[in-house]
Amino acid sequence: MNRVLTEDALLECEFGTTHSHFIKIKNTAVTYDGKNIILENNKSIGNFTFCTLHKKRCTVKPIGDWSEAACSLLEGKKRPLLSSSCLMCAKGGIISIKYAGDCNIVQKN
Repeated sequence: MNRVLTEDALLECEFGTTHSHFIKIKNTAVTYDGKNIILENNKSIGNFTFCTLHKKRCTVKPIGDWSEAACSLLEGKKRPLLSSSCLMCAKGGIISIKYAGDCNIVQKN
């Protein structure tokens, strides 16, 4: 089952040495238990400390769109990201979800 992401989600990059998180979380008007739901337009991601691919400090440069998002919760709004969502980095890595956060909203496949 895919879980919807909340603001306390943890991210990982296949070439990063640490986990990261979303750094700019706007009040989306879509919350769960007082926490913002992360929407598909959010690509503000903290660095993963060190990039083992390029052997230097990580600078995240997201490209493209997130690979998966849930059905829209509100008409006309961006869709929530899921625990299975992935995003490409221009530096060569794939950013994925390590921990979705404390949300019990799930989307069945």
